[in-house]
Amino acid sequence: MAQTNRRLEGTLACPRATRHRALACLFLLLCAAPVAQARQQDSFGELDFSQLAKIKVTSVTRRPEELFHSPAAVAVVRGEEIRRLGATSIPEALRLVPGVQVTRIDSQNWAITARGLNRANANKLLVLIDGRTVYSPLFDGVLWDQQHVMMEDIDRIEVIRGPGGTQWGANAVNGVVNIVTRSAEGTQGTLLVAGVGVEERGFGSARHGWKLSDDASLRAYATGFNRDGTELSDGSDFGDDWAMGQAGFRLDWDRSANDKITFQGDAYATHEDQLATLALDMPPFFEMRHETLSTEGNNLLGRWTHRMPKGSELQVQLYFDRAQRVLEDQFGTLDLDTVDLDIVQRMPASKRTTWTFGLGHRQMWDNLDDRFTVSWAWLRSAYRRESGFVQAEIELVPDKVTLTAGTKLEWHEYTDFEYQPTLRLGWAPDANQFVWGAVSRAVRTPSRSEVSVRSFLLPAQFPVLRPVIGNAGLEAEDEIAWEAGYRFQKESRFMIDAAIFLNRYNDLVSVHDLPPELGGPFPVFPFTFDNSLHGTSRGLEVSARWLPAARWRLDFAYTLLHVDLETEREPTGPFLSEESLEIEEGNSPQTEWAVRSSLDLPRRWELDGSLRYVSRLDSPEVPSYLTGDLRVGWHVSDLLEVSLTGRSIGPAHPEFGPPLSGDLVRPEVQTRVFLTTLWRF
Repeated sequence: MAQTNRRLEGTLACPRATRHRALACLFLLLCAAPVAQARQQDSFGELDFSQLAKIKVTSVTRRPEELFHSPAAVAVVRGEEIRRLGATSIPEALRLVPGVQVTRIDSQNWAITARGLNRANANKLLVLIDGRTVYSPLFDGVLWDQQHVMMEDIDRIEVIRGPGGTQWGANAVNGVVNIVTRSAEGTQGTLLVAGVGVEERGFGSARHGWKLSDDASLRAYATGFNRDGTELSDGSDFGDDWAMGQAGFRLDWDRSANDKITFQGDAYATHEDQLATLALDMPPFFEMRHETLSTEGNNLLGRWTHRMPKGSELQVQLYFDRAQRVLEDQFGTLDLDTVDLDIVQRMPASKRTTWTFGLGHRQMWDNLDDRFTVSWAWLRSAYRRESGFVQAEIELVPDKVTLTAGTKLEWHEYTDFEYQPTLRLGWAPDANQFVWGAVSRAVRTPSRSEVSVRSFLLPAQFPVLRPVIGNAGLEAEDEIAWEAGYRFQKESRFMIDAAIFLNRYNDLVSVHDLPPELGGPFPVFPFTFDNSLHGTSRGLEVSARWLPAARWRLDFAYTLLHVDLETEREPTGPFLSEESLEIEEGNSPQTEWAVRSSLDLPRRWELDGSLRYVSRLDSPEVPSYLTGDLRVGWHVSDLLEVSLTGRSIGPAHPEFGPPLSGDLVRPEVQTRVFLTTLWRF
């Protein structure tokens, strides 16, 4: 593997500007490919723009509405687009959504958020899979190594940039990602997927769908992969190989014309090699050691949808989720169980007014271990969240102007009551244009680790201990967001979607030093969390789609972002002052753009490619990079498909994170090439 990568690096061993020009020329050559007579039934052309604009999304107002007339910065990545991208994970499917920062830290970990303030396990993006939240209350973010879906089962991914707290509650601050899988009825028959390649050592999936009766369908699946680890910038192996296996099922039953029941579940397990930092009670106080992280979990979800007269609808959803992470020497075993009940009632009050009400209850139990590196103020706890929301949608001018107003009230174990209101206005001057504006408030509640960690030891630059002490008095972070957007569609060949935003943050969690402890055998400089940061983020997001020919589609995305934070506390120690502030400001790129081409060729061939540019990160400093993807697919028959995909084509580069051991050595993203075979029968 290392020899293959060295050959690849040797091929690309030329000045950065030359490599970037080569990538650009490759993409231009792709776009200049002859648009020949395509087969009668193409894949990406299955929806024209007029149909695309009428795709129903549910994440903005908790009811189905047309994408084009949705009063929010919302994007949809369809399952067919994911296939044409050659994406093998959810983060890769989010790469081309404007305003969403997707950065790979190493083989297993990602930093993903919307509209800035990115970090590992970013804490201002709420992610749901079929309505089940996967935001971790232990580590205030999404643990992406535990979130897997059989990619071929995804119907669409709805992405909201901006607050979604009124509908989805706390932690939907800068965005919501809602992954919606296909119904069991839509996945009948047998599907087999197998792949092998460089970096992607091997992956595969199997799915079968049964028709149980005229009104009931069932599917079952199994999926897994074995992924090579990343290399460091000095050419050495980082040692972060990992493997995953997951299986699940989904049952859809139309019990009557007015009642629909869905029951689904998943179980997974991973084996991940990691370079762990372990604290010692004697010099040198810290040791870097390769350890094995294992995770496992399962979930069950049931949903009942009942349609009532006059357009009313009641939906009741209940799910159970169990997750476990084990890294024996660093933090031991972490167990978390969650039970969540969600009730939503939609009720038209008149021809122009629709009310939506909701109630929610979430109960969580955890069981943690103490280790010298990580210990807790208490090892077992039970905590809950109660919520209710109300929303009114009023058609002020029929087919022209719509007003949406609502608020969510929540009670949290750590911060008591929180409120999250929103006001959205949409205006359609004509059938081809839509203008919208919104103002919203959203909150992020403290995590278990921020509140109750007793000693999370960090490496220091000289023989001292740097423990992090939790703060049970933390308040919720809050955001006031102003947004506006414009959409334009020209016949069935061109569409543009633009949004601007200004977010004001208060009570952002930062750190400050506690008084040093100098009486022991070695000095101890502890620090804790507090709500000492405030500031703004503002930016522009633009996406466009153009059909220059019947079987050729071009997509463009551009993001401009600026983050400005200030601290309310004077530095109280020698270690933490402006450094944490600079990291919060500098860990999101100011500029990103992407161009993607999808082309259908004769004889059932497909050609897809993209270019992505990401500007530099200021702190920790990460250079800008330009990279590309390329996929060639061939439909051998209606049942068999073969494709060759190259991802992150170009020189190896870091995307996120500080250097290791104080130098410039850190994990880098390598070019991945893999062959995929998909067989339906």
